[in-house]
Amino acid sequence: MTETRPYVPPAHVVGSGAHKVIVLHSLFAGHESFSPWWPYLDGTRFSYAFMDARGFGDAIDVDGSYTCDEIASDVLLLADSLGWREFSLIGHSLGGMPAQQVVLKAPERVRKLVGLSPAPANGLGIPEQAYPLLAEAAHKVENRRIIIDSSTGGKLSAHWVASWAEQSMKAVGPDAFRSYLDPSTPPTSPPRSRVLRCPHWWWSVRTTRRPTPTP
Repeated sequence: MTETRPYVPPAHVVGSGAHKVIVLHSLFAGHESFSPWWPYLDGTRFSYAFMDARGFGDAIDVDGSYTCDEIASDVLLLADSLGWREFSLIGHSLGGMPAQQVVLKAPERVRKLVGLSPAPANGLGIPEQAYPLLAEAAHKVENRRIIIDSSTGGKLSAHWVASWAEQSMKAVGPDAFRSYLDPSTPPTSPPRSRVLRCPHWWWSVRTTRRPTPTP
């Protein structure tokens, strides 16, 4: 009889320090979006695991329900596989939602929580008029380009925005992308009103769109 091993999400580990940290990516990228950080991380004090959620990066072909609850459960599977009983979390954008869910699932295991422009735990709150643009971005690189340009304040070069959109298409599967935008998919399990019982910090980057030049 063949033994079925539990799924363990792929992760790129940097460092070997005592303070363990699991890092969760945004909707538009996988773990490699953090690669510019890697040369500057203190690997003597910290160990960082940059995880790919199902449908992203090295897990792009892995099927799943594509929910924040699933990501949170996979974080705990990853921590167990690494032998990390206690760890901190960093969640960027969409990754902020499952990071908070991990605290609800296993508060005794989370040391600290950091959100980088995190999505709120109660959902993305996408306006109805914006939903078609976002939903079609699952399959259309031009839509991703528009969203990336807008969300970064329209301040970055057209080449940078186009390159990021192309990379996003390669790193994020369309089914996973679309699922996280589905308003019928609950971002977290109730009760949502529970208090996070660990030190936590939110950093948000304010983007003010540059004015459109006039003739």
